[in-house]
Amino acid sequence: MSKHTPGKWLRFNDSTIISDGEHPDPKINGDEHRSLYGGGALVAESIFNPGDVRLFVAAPLMLACLKRFVEWYGKRGGPSDAVFPQEEQDSEIREAMIIIAEVEVES
Repeated sequence: MSKHTPGKWLRFNDSTIISDGEHPDPKINGDEHRSLYGGGALVAESIFNPGDVRLFVAAPLMLACLKRFVEWYGKRGGPSDAVFPQEEQDSEIREAMIIIAEVEVES
């Protein structure tokens, strides 16, 4: 399971992203820290390009969309009608599966 910060990610300002969910690190969920960011949990700060902030904010939704894309369009089969592994998929599905696996790797 992924350890990224859950919740909806929000643009706090042109260089900072916060989450409306709980941060996986308990030290970052304290009232003092959250009060710095309008009640949100810090996801990232000191981002130079405001366009990158918009991309970061969209990342959780894009990950969810990739998962649905693989679930809906991935080749399936067998008794359980499960999605076949990466090596048996067309290139677009395989690339989506690789991205999902990379994001959800345990650190």
